[in-house]
Amino acid sequence: MFKKWSIRLKILMLGVAFLVSLIAMSVALIARFIEHSTLSHARMSVTLTSQLLNLAIVPYTTESQIHILKDYMDEMVGRKRSMISYLLVSDGHSILLSAGQIPHPLPTPTRLDRLRQMPDVLHVRQRILIDSDHVGYVQYGYTTRALTSYRKELIRNGILAIVAELLLAGLSIGLLSHHISKRIQYLNEAFLAIANGDYSRRVLPTHQDELARLAFLFNRMADALEERMNALLTSRTETQQLNASLEDMVAQRTRELSSANMRLEKLVTDLRHTQNQLVQSEKLAALGQLVAGIAHELNTPIGNALTIASTLEVQDKNMQQRMQAGPITRHDFESLLQLHTEAMDLLGRSLQRASSMIHSFKQVSADQVSGQRRQFALDTTIQETLLYLAPSWRKQNVSIESDIAADVLMDSYPGALSQVISNLVSNSLMHAFEGIAQPSIRLTAQIQDGQVKLIFSDNGCGIASEHQHRIFEPFFTTRMGSGGTGLGLHICYNLVTSHLGGRIELLHKNSPGTAFLIVLPLVAPRTISPDTPILEAPDV
Repeated sequence: MFKKWSIRLKILMLGVAFLVSLIAMSVALIARFIEHSTLSHARMSVTLTSQLLNLAIVPYTTESQIHILKDYMDEMVGRKRSMISYLLVSDGHSILLSAGQIPHPLPTPTRLDRLRQMPDVLHVRQRILIDSDHVGYVQYGYTTRALTSYRKELIRNGILAIVAELLLAGLSIGLLSHHISKRIQYLNEAFLAIANGDYSRRVLPTHQDELARLAFLFNRMADALEERMNALLTSRTETQQLNASLEDMVAQRTRELSSANMRLEKLVTDLRHTQNQLVQSEKLAALGQLVAGIAHELNTPIGNALTIASTLEVQDKNMQQRMQAGPITRHDFESLLQLHTEAMDLLGRSLQRASSMIHSFKQVSADQVSGQRRQFALDTTIQETLLYLAPSWRKQNVSIESDIAADVLMDSYPGALSQVISNLVSNSLMHAFEGIAQPSIRLTAQIQDGQVKLIFSDNGCGIASEHQHRIFEPFFTTRMGSGGTGLGLHICYNLVTSHLGGRIELLHKNSPGTAFLIVLPLVAPRTISPDTPILEAPDV
């Protein structure tokens, strides 16, 4: 409602409110001052009256002169315009003399030489001392009606004066608000003229106040607006001329953009083909690394088997030579038989280990190449993957610790999971351990709410904060030209999110080393096809 008031009304109402507040405060202060002055005057009169009464009464307190004191008291109470309404003398036990109308019950001050204030009357009790002996007291009533009437008259006159000032101030405020409102109305009409297109309208300043300053600024605005409108009319003609030539330019640019779009589509197709080739190269590189790993691991059991076979061949030739030279003893034959038994046991275990490794290699390679879904034990798949990567991480003296329960069974894509682990290990070996004295990698897994939470971490140099938001982008690498393609973590992201139906994220972004959290369902989504493309940009 206040927002809808005119400025004139607002000034008037605010002025009236201020004056009313000022008057109220003034009336309250004046009333308090008058009341305090009246009471102080009454107290001074009472003190003086008490002293006079004490001096007048003491000489007539003897029995022979008590009647004189009675006449004196009647004269004081009955005197015209007397301020004493009653007067009594007491010995402390009973009233000896009294004059005027004694109130019943008799108001009693709390102590002698004190007064008690009641409406229109001050009740005063004063001790009577003769030679410093207390022989009684005198009590009288001091009327304050005249003082009260005088105080009310002063307050009434003050209020009338203040009201007169209020009316004069209100009239002044009204005239001032009317003057201001009239000048504002003149400015308002000028603004309406400008809004209706009369850009030549100006306001003539007649004063040197804020409204005159506003009129000056209005004139400057009108000058600038008129100048711009003239320039706008000039530019409109030029714009119309440009529009004709612009249409021809747009048509020509449209043809050029269509041609560029066709070239761009072809370029995108070629780029996707190149990307797919790079992904296949990454997969073949991983498979090659797998082959190198199994070859390295097979070297030990097969080498042991060859050594055992060579040893048996040498011992058999020695035995044949000894048999041709003469008879052999039972001890020599039993020694040779014992050697054959131990050798065959070692040979069987070595060949059994080689056979097991070849079987695992066939399974892992088949998983990575075919991408088929099957049930598998998580710890077995990860251990086999780390085994075939052993030549790489052992070459750099990296220790790998795996803490995965043996009873975690998954129905998913082991080839995709093996490739994710392989890419993470390769990424750490390439980027993490430069200048690290004791490099290490740790894999842990736990089941929670029907999901596997796999954490891959290393104690390397970590990832710079400005690179963390781009690590899953394709072709982003800090080792371009040094063996890095920028596809390792990108392939991990897409394999985890599309094939395995999980998620992968970077942990401990501000801590030393690097840690990835991989959350996978125990049973991969059935709707995921192993042929789903893995070269899609992640939303990171």
